[in-house]
Amino acid sequence: MHSGEAASPAHLTTSWARLLIHSLWDAGVEHFVVSPGSRSTPFTWALCELTRRREPGRAAPQLQIVLDERSAAFVALGVARNTGRPATLLCTSGSAAANYFPAVVEARAAGLPMLLLTSDRPTELGQCGAPQTLDQLKLYGDQAVGFFELGQAEADPRAWRGLRRMALQAYSTSLGPLPGPVQLNVRARKPLEPQPDGPLKGYVDSLIGPPPEIEVRTEICITEASAQRLAQRMNQARRGAIVCGPLSPEQAPAANLLADLVATSGWPVFCEATSNAEPVQGAVRRFDTWLREPAALQSLLPDVVLQLGPLPTSGALLRALDTHEVERHVICPFGYQDPVNRATSVQRANLGPSLQRLVPKLRLAIESAGYRERLARVEAACDGALAEVLSDCDAEPQLSEASALDAILRNLPEAATLSVGNSLAVREVDWFRHHRLPGRVLSQRGLNGIDGNVSAAVGASWASPTPGPHLLLLGDLSLLHDLGGLWAAARLRRNLVICVLNNGGGRIFEMLPLASSVDSSALEPWTTPHEASLESAAGIHGLRYLRATSRFEIKTALDACMQREAAALVEVRVADQSSISAQRALWRRASGRISAAL
Repeated sequence: MHSGEAASPAHLTTSWARLLIHSLWDAGVEHFVVSPGSRSTPFTWALCELTRRREPGRAAPQLQIVLDERSAAFVALGVARNTGRPATLLCTSGSAAANYFPAVVEARAAGLPMLLLTSDRPTELGQCGAPQTLDQLKLYGDQAVGFFELGQAEADPRAWRGLRRMALQAYSTSLGPLPGPVQLNVRARKPLEPQPDGPLKGYVDSLIGPPPEIEVRTEICITEASAQRLAQRMNQARRGAIVCGPLSPEQAPAANLLADLVATSGWPVFCEATSNAEPVQGAVRRFDTWLREPAALQSLLPDVVLQLGPLPTSGALLRALDTHEVERHVICPFGYQDPVNRATSVQRANLGPSLQRLVPKLRLAIESAGYRERLARVEAACDGALAEVLSDCDAEPQLSEASALDAILRNLPEAATLSVGNSLAVREVDWFRHHRLPGRVLSQRGLNGIDGNVSAAVGASWASPTPGPHLLLLGDLSLLHDLGGLWAAARLRRNLVICVLNNGGGRIFEMLPLASSVDSSALEPWTTPHEASLESAAGIHGLRYLRATSRFEIKTALDACMQREAAALVEVRVADQSSISAQRALWRRASGRISAAL
């Protein structure tokens, strides 16, 4: 590369950045999330130039500017959760990259791909007090599934070929065989300002274009022998059940494949809202309610379980599996999913190909019809109890949390996407929903944190592979924990309704054993009651704000927001302790009905 030897340092950096960004795009990255900074200038400029290009038959990459790196990382996480593909994050040097860490650990726990392009200073500025300089090598430790030190621009052509190869390799590494976050650390020496086309343009043009085929196995299937052993155990089961926990739409098995599994085995499917498995025939939704009843637990707890994905959120199911002898076989595309340490077998494999291998080896369980009939009676009993509780709640002078959640879900079209926040919201969707959910449900159940819920919904909406509105359902503390996400939401040109159940604090802590031994004021370090104005929070960023205090106002607010190509915040004010009172009423009413059904 003789022309490269004559290039100035500034031309080297500009062309180096152009090759890197274009290589990530060639690899398959469609979404870039950038937080402003100086050291990342050449890479941001290269990205801006690329987004303005028009190539026949190919859409330009999408760029989102997000002020706060912590929020930006969750935006990228939302992209991965809704598409199964990594977005690329770009930040400046120093503490900026450290703000990615909460989303990095969530991505690792949930098996979601992510590319973190961390701009760095040249090596001579390390360990000498230079501003905004941090040792960024393997900054995320074992939480990243890959790390690539890209170095800085130099004239040797081998370095340029290596840069492109590492960009392509990083993309495939993020997808598997262990999907997760990958860090690319890239250095830049001043001057950082972009230069016009220089002597390296022709050489860079010769490197970019269709990438080479990279044969990396990103899909893992259970072995033929494993499928045979598992089928043998399932065929011998007296009372078997399929249990589906939180999975993204891309991780969940296809509906027709799950239907084949049910039809072939005769087993019912215990599925929570976040499993994306509910439309299957024979879905069991009320297990968290009836498993609290000793008679139902004894009569209906399966003796063999096929667990697809992580365990459901249900505390009642977790306790049952922890305290009873249940033969349980786990298949999940990420992690080691056995929090009770009692699984018979655990296999990390993709569900689609694994079930395709398993289903032909199954036969209809002899006792399946009777078992499913008993489950249906108990499910109907719990449905009846819930209808009574919702009717009682509607008669209260102030809107109940149970009624509010039922009204919100009732007004969601089937084509919508629902993002569910953590803490109470994800549990209430299973406790209080009285009808089918929309086609896609997203949740942040890798580490179950309330951080970044708004930002992740922004990313999911931005990169949505399906038309239709997007509703984020979360609590007030979750919103306050991610106010930076409202900045990104205000710049979104997609439909997103941020629906906040405001019960004046963290009410889930009122359900813990501690609450029964102390008065309510002693719980304040946990419940953290507040007087924050959510309307003011929306107003700072120019977000449309609506407030609802009744079922009618909820419908009116959602109808007003669902058709807009913009984000809006709907605050639903509910009685502070109405969730725990509705839960207790549900379990009390269900108990009598379950006994009669059995």
